[in-house]
Amino acid sequence: MQAELEALEKALGKPKRPVVAIVGGAKVSTKLDLLENLITKVQGLVIGGAMANTFLHAQGLNVGKSLVEKDLAGTARRILDKAEGAGCAIILPRRRHRGVSFCQPMRHRKPMASMPFRPTG
Repeated sequence: MQAELEALEKALGKPKRPVVAIVGGAKVSTKLDLLENLITKVQGLVIGGAMANTFLHAQGLNVGKSLVEKDLAGTARRILDKAEGAGCAIILPRRRHRGVSFCQPMRHRKPMASMPFRPTG
């Protein structure tokens, strides 16, 4: 964890603003220090993967049978509140798609070819 924090300090020392960090993974519990440190250094924090489910659950949203650390809902709410106070936007997934099985592909509302490509930067 200390090596990750030191690498982040180098990258975030005096960056061109705004800065957005992307964090994902399965467990919030292994990234609590990282998340709390990041919200004081970035203007936006994108939380993805199964980790986002804990934050969605903390906001009262139903995550179904998805992986979630329910015992950390209070911690997730505290991080959300702290981020708001620090002026850091927390960005969580809005839509979830699910397949019937691992072997069957997901059905999208629009065919992939009809989705517009919007380059950024």
